[in-house]
Amino acid sequence: MKLLLLILTSLWVFVASAAEPIRDFPYGRYNISYITVKNGLPHNHVNDFFSDSNGFVWVATYGGGLVRYDGYGFIAPGIEGQSLQMRSNSCKNISEDRFRRLWVCFDENTRILDLNTMMNVTPHGRNIDIQKILSEPSIRSYTDTKGKIWLVTKNNIYHFDFDAAGDIINIAKHSYTNNTPDVRIKDIYGDGSVWASIDGGIYRLVYKNGKIVRHEISPVLRNIHSAYISDYVKRHHFVWIATNVGLYRYNMDCKTLKYYTHDVQKGTLSHEYVSCLAVTGDDHLL
Repeated sequence: MKLLLLILTSLWVFVASAAEPIRDFPYGRYNISYITVKNGLPHNHVNDFFSDSNGFVWVATYGGGLVRYDGYGFIAPGIEGQSLQMRSNSCKNISEDRFRRLWVCFDENTRILDLNTMMNVTPHGRNIDIQKILSEPSIRSYTDTKGKIWLVTKNNIYHFDFDAAGDIINIAKHSYTNNTPDVRIKDIYGDGSVWASIDGGIYRLVYKNGKIVRHEISPVLRNIHSAYISDYVKRHHFVWIATNVGLYRYNMDCKTLKYYTHDVQKGTLSHEYVSCLAVTGDDHLL
């Protein structure tokens, strides 16, 4: 495969440290390739992209469905594919479990793709009706650091526990409320629990004794100005929170929240909507 950096958004900002101002993205430091509809991307509305254990990049598009990129071209099963059976153009999110299965979220449902056979599969589970869960309108799937799958549907969050063969041994369920089209979940602590943007704020969900338990992280995260949470990432003792109204920095030691927004002054965000966050290999916030 070719080594590339996919540029799928129109805005990048670069933060070297918490004390330094926001700077423009250092394009000259990276070898960047642009992938657009002109060279095969089926739609320019991209919700997610994911690199699987084989090294292929899967792209979730809203309008072109699920596509796979191998560094040279796309395989786009869309609604016409027979082997992949991804019969929807409204793909939202992709994750992979430790048994080489992709969990693919669509508006209508969740599909599970076996990377060995490239066929749709349904994991076995004794006395468990997984098909009913997979038929719920889907929002997001996520694999935590313990290798467990979290699945967010329109009204519920599920935690899937597997045995050594990949069969489901338990499914825990947590119902939630939300007024935004997405729910962001991430294993911030690296212990199998996740932060989830639900119930008007950000809370920690812990899987314990076969159940999902919601814990408050801090009173300052109960309601972040009714913001739409698009991403968060941990860097040192801070958690950076991306929203549609700016960028927040949560201090895990002091449990305080700092807000960054768009301003005409240099060194601030050039736009209030922040879509995603990452930490580079040389420890810069992107």
